[in-house]
Amino acid sequence: MEVDEFGLYIAKHRKERGLSQVALAEAVGISRPYLTQIENGHRVPSEKVMQSLVVALGIPMAQVVEDLLRDRMPEEQVHSLAYMVRGYDVLAKYLTSGQLREVSEAIGNLEQIDAALGVLAGNPMPPGPEGWLELSDEDRRLIQRMVNRLRTSG
Repeated sequence: MEVDEFGLYIAKHRKERGLSQVALAEAVGISRPYLTQIENGHRVPSEKVMQSLVVALGIPMAQVVEDLLRDRMPEEQVHSLAYMVRGYDVLAKYLTSGQLREVSEAIGNLEQIDAALGVLAGNPMPPGPEGWLELSDEDRRLIQRMVNRLRTSG
């Protein structure tokens, strides 16, 4: 995906929802000039900002994957990626965008979120290419702590 393609995608969805750049930037916690640079393809947002923009616009991550990658990758890989981010979409149904951002920051990237949800559901991710999902020992401990908290709070 090219930088300007993501920016145009965000601008399109922002306009469809009738949001100003100021409103979206405030919802995400970035400045309006930074959002303008992203939408114009002049800045590459971090993964955190990308996730926050998508969440604030209410776009399911699986849809983002399908929309932006379907012409760049084999269909099987696009579907695998869409499946992988399904955990993020499940969380988005039950959490506010602020809570979802906190979970994302606490766990890390989308693969780690999905892996944590798979452990909770007893439904691990389908196998992918070698190295598809590699967690450090620290990340595994973090996920285990989250699982333990969820088990005791239920």
